[in-house]
Amino acid sequence: MQLAYAVISEQQWLRGSVGANEESSILDRYQAAIKSPDTAPEARMRAAWFLSRIGRLDEALALADVSPPGGTDPYVLYLTGLVRGQILRARGRPEDAAKAYRDALTTWPGAQSARVALMTLVLSRGDRQEAAKLAEAAETEAEAASVSQFDPWWTYWLGDYRVYPVIVAKLREIAQ
Repeated sequence: MQLAYAVISEQQWLRGSVGANEESSILDRYQAAIKSPDTAPEARMRAAWFLSRIGRLDEALALADVSPPGGTDPYVLYLTGLVRGQILRARGRPEDAAKAYRDALTTWPGAQSARVALMTLVLSRGDRQEAAKLAEAAETEAEAASVSQFDPWWTYWLGDYRVYPVIVAKLREIAQ
């Protein structure tokens, strides 16, 4: 519940429907969600991304550097690696950012966002060969796949949509 409240609050903040001073409230809501073992990894990742976007990179990195526990949803693991890579890149640590993007791709091999982030990173460092290999691999995988490769980043702003069936089942159970 705390995680959903934090996500909704952040979405309202993005749309400008709450004041800029609401940032601390959003962070408080993420901190409350971090206290729950069920939502801690995702809340930590989302709080890190929020902190990054408001320019508090050191705090963001401190959250992103906490490794999710074993058994964490691959969706959250992938997003944690992607977010960590973005924060590290913003901190001027391209080698560490590249590793974070590669970790994300290990978790979710077909994901486009981490691959493109890694491609642009290596290209900005002058490594055209590796960037070309990454681009070629993306094209080859897309051609080989019978359906397009899903990227968890595409659904980041939908919050906990992926667990709606579980939520609905719990609500039905409570209602009976």
